[in-house]
Amino acid sequence: MGGNPPLGYRPDGRTLAIVEEHADLIRDIFSRYRAIGNVRLLAQELVGESISVPIRTAITGRQFGGVAFSPQRSTDRIGLYLWCYLPC
Repeated sequence: MGGNPPLGYRPDGRTLAIVEEHADLIRDIFSRYRAIGNVRLLAQELVGESISVPIRTAITGRQFGGVAFSPQRSTDRIGLYLWCYLPC
């Protein structure tokens, strides 16, 4: 497995393990998307409430995240591919 894991997961050997600290945020985003049914409106709501991607550290030590959620920034990588698999 290579690259950075999706938000909410961390490498665990040859599999992925759930990051419990991110689980509540991810559940909240899923439920909001189900209620709103629109990625753009969801992103606007998250930005309006100053909810951002948690800061994570890669194996190399480089930190990433800490930015606002945005459909243009691969926010579809939240656990599962949120926008592809949830009905609109």
